[in-house]
Amino acid sequence: MRRKDYGADETALRKAIDHLPDELFSTYHGAWQESISLALLDAIYFLHPTYEPHHPERDITGRVFTFAQEHPEAEDNLRSLTQLDESVVRALMGYAKTGANLRSEAVMEVARGLLTLTPPIVEARDVTGERLRDVRQVFAGVQGLGRVALTYFATNLGVPGAQVDSQLTNFVARYAYGDQRLRLTSQHVVQLVTNAYRRDDRGAESVSHFEHALWLGESRGHAP
Repeated sequence: MRRKDYGADETALRKAIDHLPDELFSTYHGAWQESISLALLDAIYFLHPTYEPHHPERDITGRVFTFAQEHPEAEDNLRSLTQLDESVVRALMGYAKTGANLRSEAVMEVARGLLTLTPPIVEARDVTGERLRDVRQVFAGVQGLGRVALTYFATNLGVPGAQVDSQLTNFVARYAYGDQRLRLTSQHVVQLVTNAYRRDDRGAESVSHFEHALWLGESRGHAP
């Protein structure tokens, strides 16, 4: 279904945004733009994290930093990551599962899959907007992973347009047009989100933080 002729109801979109929890506007994880293995670990383990505020070294970000310190050769090199035993990742990052698989197994499976692409994806600079389709196929082939994990991964690496997927589009279409089935262009979604950010940024550090908050709100069911 194409976008309707009448204009977007930006007031309704604003009300939906105001309903989202404050903490979502400060959780953008774009900190691994030059570290593909760290971006991958963070994406797969961050899906359903366990926070330990009194022991920050035990939360997901703390564990990722520890991995970087202990295995600097693998920080931005998937070949080096796959040379590690899966048990090394499991011991450091935890025994959480995604579907029936351990997340440590999923990390290694994605890494191996990215290396088999032509040309292979080895470092962070290899993941571009043009290659998101290839990356998506790798994630889709790993049990327990899918679009959400892919979006976290691409967002961590700062890939342009990574967050404008069905989650964010559904959010904007539902509240700006009253119909989440509408097919909106990425440019239109970005424009409406940017307009909302300029009116009230909700404390978000950047448009990317703001966009990510809406994406999280939709994917986690926080939207009204």
